[in-house]
Amino acid sequence: MRRTALSLSVFLVACSTHGPASGSATQDSGAPQGSPCELTTDCVVGLLCGFPIDAGCAAQGVCVPEFLSCMNDGPTVCGCDGDPVGLACIYGPGYAAIPVPGTTPGCMPDFDAGFFD
Repeated sequence: MRRTALSLSVFLVACSTHGPASGSATQDSGAPQGSPCELTTDCVVGLLCGFPIDAGCAAQGVCVPEFLSCMNDGPTVCGCDGDPVGLACIYGPGYAAIPVPGTTPGCMPDFDAGFFD
């Protein structure tokens, strides 16, 4: 019985010292609009981490407001990593979810040269 009570008290103390998980929907902390970011979770709720299209592959993320009134996404383009990415209008005009070299539609994914051998 004493061992059970001791285990329970250690468990309760351990659990009471931890706050909500980071990145939770109730997160109040995060970078404000215009701050640098790498991921959307770096920004306060309601902001996205967008990458300026004009900066090309050298683009650094910045916290931008969600553009909720957008109606149509842009074309699928090649990301700087060579993978296709859709230009989602929710990032607002001039921003993408990852660095992209431009807005030219189309992108062929890279395949391993030995894939078809």
